[in-house]
Amino acid sequence: MQAPTLVTVETPPPFDSSYARHLRLSKLELFERTEANTICQTGGAYVGDPIAVPDLSDRFSELEEPIIETFLVSEDGSCAPTGNNDQLIDSTAPLAHRMAAATLEALTGAGVRLSGPGYLTASVSPLSHVANEAHFDDDQFDPDSGVGAVAILADCNGPRIAVEPVSITPGRPGLPLDCADATIAAFGSGSAGIQQADPHRIIVFPQFGQLHAGPTPSSLEGQRPVRTLLVFRMTTVPDR
Repeated sequence: MQAPTLVTVETPPPFDSSYARHLRLSKLELFERTEANTICQTGGAYVGDPIAVPDLSDRFSELEEPIIETFLVSEDGSCAPTGNNDQLIDSTAPLAHRMAAATLEALTGAGVRLSGPGYLTASVSPLSHVANEAHFDDDQFDPDSGVGAVAILADCNGPRIAVEPVSITPGRPGLPLDCADATIAAFGSGSAGIQQADPHRIIVFPQFGQLHAGPTPSSLEGQRPVRTLLVFRMTTVPDR
């Protein structure tokens, strides 16, 4: 019997100017990095030092479904809530501001140009409702647009992020990417190389075309009753 393939699980590198070049690309330039019918997977990078995500289990002990709040993020990292769940807002607003400010400082300091306000979602979910299916955060192929940036901070465990080129149907302007079912299956089964982000770390990666997923159910066993997740999305302007 053939031995199973051992999958490489990488530790994300620290965010620096070398990694920042990925976030200064256009969507077309990201495509041009690899052969036809594939798209480059840059993986992610850690921003700054660990940030302790507070345990919200006591505040949301009766939670049966995920709850979510969206914050509008200004250039200085200030976060204005758009919803009316005061308990969730009060529980996550300080963390949202700290995360947004740290991420913006790192990106702009490395020459990544941003456009418009950012949007940060803060959610609290029972562990049984944590999403773990591989997906692209942005699958719309507009060749001249920037790849965008997404930053994630969570307790319990961070996201899994692809680091090997993935197969897709040929990118056509104006249409979404179509990732092969086999690619999604390989990611989910652990037969493709990935990064595993630690909890309490901000990790940033391109919003367009970067395959990633939440933690596996087995990795959440014995963790807190609920998982807190912050996702900060920003539009980037490609270098010309």
